[in-house]
Amino acid sequence: MVKVDFGEGSMSRVYKVQGSAVCEVCGNTGCQCFEVQIGGEVHIFDRFECALDILTPQCAHCGTPFVGQGVRVENAVYCTSECAHAAHAERRQIQVDLNELYEDSILVSSPALT
Repeated sequence: MVKVDFGEGSMSRVYKVQGSAVCEVCGNTGCQCFEVQIGGEVHIFDRFECALDILTPQCAHCGTPFVGQGVRVENAVYCTSECAHAAHAERRQIQVDLNELYEDSILVSSPALT
């Protein structure tokens, strides 16, 4: 497989693949395939749409793949600010529920109350 470098200076590298290659998403073969190298991983695609299926991030709340910057909060990326707010509201509610369970278990098991 011969690779032709399309450019320098980016975080990833895209190469046009010469010869026989198979797209890892749809399984098509042909001379139109290209290779993307990101973070030491190598992916081969025949169309940009196939590359998007694998390389786009997914929203940490709703799971929707999105193209663009998204909203980054702590270590998570969300497709919109609404998803970021919803995820943090759910997280806060879970924390409140856990705190209430903990307080209830302390009250029930406390020897001073029996």
